Amino acid sequence: MGDKVILHQFPQSHYCIRIRWALNFKGIPFEVQNYERVTLDSLAKITSGYRMVPVLQWNSDIVTDSPKIARFLEGKKSSPTFYPGTTSPAVCDMINAWCDTKVAPVAAKFLIKEYLAFLKSDEDRALYIRDYFQPTHRITPEQAMASKATYEKEINGFWELLEEALVGKQFLFGDQISYSDLGVASRLQLMEMIANYYVPKNFKQIGNWYAKIRELGG
Repeated sequence: MGDKVILHQFPQSHYCIRIRWALNFKGIPFEVQNYERVTLDSLAKITSGYRMVPVLQWNSDIVTDSPKIARFLEGKKSSPTFYPGTTSPAVCDMINAWCDTKVAPVAAKFLIKEYLAFLKSDEDRALYIRDYFQPTHRITPEQAMASKATYEKEINGFWELLEEALVGKQFLFGDQISYSDLGVASRLQLMEMIANYYVPKNFKQIGNWYAKIRELGG
């Protein structure tokens, strides 16, 4: 009998997307258990109170937090590796953290109108605005929408950096996918899922890079 692997997740979370890709990249069969914010109490029962996703359940092992999950998976199956050549877990985590802390806030403001339309109900929209958007960004959705052109310019500035980093390479560290590729691309995948947003076509390096990562599935 093989290992039982379950990914506890929100389907629309870039952290969860990168772990789904990571499992597929490693060729590890897994099941998913989906949650919503109002159902996280049931997850806390198996994590000793931890109420965030992704959570990886590997037989009796429970692993929380996406960087820790990546290291755990690397320990379980080292080939193909998340850290090719001289790439280290610390470097990949640093790049992913940069994307999460710098790109994500701008994307959230840039695409707020589309994200509110994506949410299922007026109640979900009100909760998101009250509990996350306004406390995090300290502006209203209306103010963010009024500055959309500014945020688009900032987003395109990030794509310019990524485009330059990919010149002459298939992936961020050469010819092999690394965990940092999965982390950065997961942000693009989320923008596509919730807002039907695609990186402008003039960023050709990004387009080719992203298409290869998308082959790992959803």
